[in-house]
Amino acid sequence: MKKASLLCLLFLLVACSQRQNTSLPDGPVVLKMDLSKESDPKRVAEFIQGMEIRLVPLETTDESIMNSTRPFVSADGIFTYDYDQSAIFHFGLDGEYINTIQRQGQGGEEYNGIRNWTVRDGYVYILDQICIQVYDLQGNHIKRIPVEIGAYDLLITPDGKYVTSSRINEPYILKIYDDAGKIAEYTPDTEKLKDIINFARPAYNTLGWHNGDIYFCQYYDHTIYHLKDGEVKPLYIVDLGPDRIPEEMFEGTPDQKANSLETNKYNMVVSLQELTITDEWIIFNPEKWAKTKIVYYNKNEDFYIINNSLPYPYSTIFGEYKPPAGCINGEYYFLIQATDMKELLEDLQAKGDMVKYDFLKDLDPGTIDEDDNAWAVFYKLP
Repeated sequence: MKKASLLCLLFLLVACSQRQNTSLPDGPVVLKMDLSKESDPKRVAEFIQGMEIRLVPLETTDESIMNSTRPFVSADGIFTYDYDQSAIFHFGLDGEYINTIQRQGQGGEEYNGIRNWTVRDGYVYILDQICIQVYDLQGNHIKRIPVEIGAYDLLITPDGKYVTSSRINEPYILKIYDDAGKIAEYTPDTEKLKDIINFARPAYNTLGWHNGDIYFCQYYDHTIYHLKDGEVKPLYIVDLGPDRIPEEMFEGTPDQKANSLETNKYNMVVSLQELTITDEWIIFNPEKWAKTKIVYYNKNEDFYIINNSLPYPYSTIFGEYKPPAGCINGEYYFLIQATDMKELLEDLQAKGDMVKYDFLKDLDPGTIDEDDNAWAVFYKLP
């Protein structure tokens, strides 16, 4: 295994209005944030003004009723996963229902459950405990790729490699497969995590691809890593100020570390979850016990917006735990439940405010049933 060494960080405190990121010599970029403060109102106004938003209701039929919170969008349509049905639902880009892939079972062409899944180039990839099953968009089985037990997250690279991360309660291991089997594995430097490994795990939905590199995060580590030139290296180090992980949590005996974790867990961000990196933005959920928010960090202009700072009705649409599930053709996307859309539109209609928002003004809450499928929210950022 190849290990990346984290560099020691020395930097001065700066205000949010000043330059936040700092490039270390031959190392990662340090991003400084204080999430206890409200976002700059001017930046928030520019952020909203520069947004382009469109909404796509997912068709509700007897065959398409599903409960999903996270979609995947490609040129082939909008895909969602229903945990209870262990099925992938396929909708057109206009929201029209197309079909369902449900192949759960114990046969060689079936999956025993869906641990993770994705879509690429007209194929659906489903990860269960021991393999990746590949289906075409009609649900026909194409091939089966065995993987080692413990795979947790899933990424298909543009050159057709299969990438998985290790599961909960294990050191983070990035494993790469081709059709013939495993070809490589990598791990970041987890030395300081070795005595709290029962708490450590890969951060949820952080395995991604950008600018020819694989990127990912792990628990109790505010570093965004990438696989560069065959080595795991720090790409960004996110310094969250008062929400950073205290160094004392990594010092002393295992019992002392466990006690420190219990003492500090409500006062620190434990991981960077739901990570999306594009040319202009780094978007993530700084997971804090019982608290959630989404951070939009602009790499080019070096500022960040916290979704909780957005005014109504954007606070309802983008608030709480609604990170983008991905980005396609410059549009980020996630799902909002039909009941939330209905309540929002009814409130705006009662206040006479519908006409203020171009993306909402032509919608009629009377046509929405609370049991309808979710709506896909697509948005471009300024």
